[in-house]
Formats: sequence, structure tokens, C-alpha cells
Amino acid sequence: MTGRSGRRDEWSPRGRRPFRMLAPPGILLLLLLSCHGGRALSPQQRLAYDLDAQRQSMASVRATGTALMMWLTDQVSATAAGASLIRVAEYPLLSGEDVEQLLVPEYLPAAPVDGWGHPLEVRVALDDLLASRVLMVRSAGRDGRFEADAYEIGPFGARELERDIVWADGSFIRWPIAD
Repeated sequence: MTGRSGRRDEWSPRGRRPFRMLAPPGILLLLLLSCHGGRALSPQQRLAYDLDAQRQSMASVRATGTALMMWLTDQVSATAAGASLIRVAEYPLLSGEDVEQLLVPEYLPAAPVDGWGHPLEVRVALDDLLASRVLMVRSAGRDGRFEADAYEIGPFGARELERDIVWADGSFIRWPIAD
């Protein structure tokens, strides 16, 4: 019997040649179930196959969409554009209620807070999602007070606990590194 690649050694009814799995697991399941005893799939087996195929499709679409968003972020982020100074005022501030309405519970289980329990500051250009400056999230650090209204891109020492952690348009702008 000849397989998809045209090679004759992919499957042998007598089991003498190696079996190579070339089909996705769902297709293989369909083949095994439909060939087992020469019977057609029952409606329950067909439904199980279709639900599995739908689950695999969701995972594949999600992974591909995530990869595309990562690629897009790399193309248009502030750091990719060569920016060296990021100004907070370029990003419209969202209220805590707006953040919850936008993200909870669909994307986050609760309003976002930092490791010290302070609410994260979230800024989103809802009126122009295609702008060069769209998303910013920042933590005020241990002391809960923001240190600046503009940030130079780069790390700070991990023991500088009062420093702001800033993420904008897909990249960290200010972040801690080991001392």
C-alpha cells in the first residue's frame, strides 16, 4: 500500500514494515475507528472525532494568532522603532473601573495588581488602536509612587525596589535585572 509520500514502506497489513504516523492524531483516530472491523463510525464516534478536531482547531488558531501578535509587536513596538524615551502622557489613562470593564473576567480573573498589592496603572489608546503608542502598564514599585513621567529604555538593579516597572506596546521599557 502506498502512503501520502508515495513510499511503499509506510504501512503493511502484516506488520513487517515500520509504521510512520503522517496524519494528525485526529485523522489517525478516524482512520483507525473507521477501519476497525470494517464498520463505519457510529454517530457518537463521529461526534467525538468532530469535537476533538474542533478543540485542535481552536488550539491551532490561538497559537497562530498569538504568534502573529508577537510578530506584530516586534515590528511596531517602541523599542523596535528605535525610541529611547517613552513619555507616559502619550498613552491615555484608564480608570480602575474601565480596566475591569475591559479585561475582567474575559482576560483576567480580577483587576490587575502588582506584587505589593498596588493597582497597576493601565493606559490604552482606545480611540486609536493603530496609533504608534497604544498600550502601557506600569507598577509603581514597593513604595507605590511613580518615579517619572518619562522613561529611558533600560534595566535597573533588582534591589532597587522602589523603581517603576514599565511595559509599553509589547516590550518592557523599565525592568529589574540581577545585581
